[in-house]
Amino acid sequence: PVFEHTTPGIIDIHTHFSSDMDSKAHLEATKTSDKTVVFGGTDNDAVKAQVDLAPDRLIFFTRIYPDKKGFMDELERTHQDLGAKGIKLGPVYCQVHPLEYRHRQIYAYAEKHNLPILTHMAETPSRSGPLEYARPIHMDSAAMDYPDLKIILAHMGHPWIGETISIVRRQPNVYADISALYYRPFQFYSAIRLAIEYSDRPTVQKLFFGSDYMGGSTGRFIPQVAVDGVRNMNHIVGEAGFPKIPEEIINNILHNDSLSILGIS
Repeated sequence: PVFEHTTPGIIDIHTHFSSDMDSKAHLEATKTSDKTVVFGGTDNDAVKAQVDLAPDRLIFFTRIYPDKKGFMDELERTHQDLGAKGIKLGPVYCQVHPLEYRHRQIYAYAEKHNLPILTHMAETPSRSGPLEYARPIHMDSAAMDYPDLKIILAHMGHPWIGETISIVRRQPNVYADISALYYRPFQFYSAIRLAIEYSDRPTVQKLFFGSDYMGGSTGRFIPQVAVDGVRNMNHIVGEAGFPKIPEEIINNILHNDSLSILGIS
């Protein structure tokens, strides 16, 4: 399908927060976007408290670790009592295969309750678990088994960007965010060009803006810097003669109404 859901504002689908971070800095930086999804590490209550400071523009996603005892109780608590609008997962970080039965319990719950999941299916320098658990190709099987589950693949699945594009292209409820890609300019440009060459608008219009704010130790993830990086993605072309990314596509990525597409009010 071709999606035409756009908004004059910007939705940041990918930011982090935890109790040891600067609350005021997060509140200020996220003003770049009209709406911002926020998730954390192990302290979902701290994230919820942060979101409650600006509920008109911050949206709470619960972070669930299937390797922890009582993870389904935590999912139910944070959804039913705290009002989580979605779920953040990271199979490589918790050392649980994305198709293992514990993740499948989460997928089934999310599908039943119309909760989108945003999952880290991408490279990481952390040696917390085998990179095989971060391969986006596994989510193709998940999408087949849970066809009504809305899935966002974080960071376009880098370095397996081709896998991600193939899955997004063929699975109607799978999307990808472009967070933490802009500071690798050639990879970022190549990723968007590849999405265009595979199927032009349908695939590109399933890409969501995300900054990855507070997900790293440097200022490169600041939302305004991320927005500027997306707007300037064609600077890599220079005089090399490569085809530019059309401005229409750049604007669609920045202004894609991801919340409406995901069914989040």
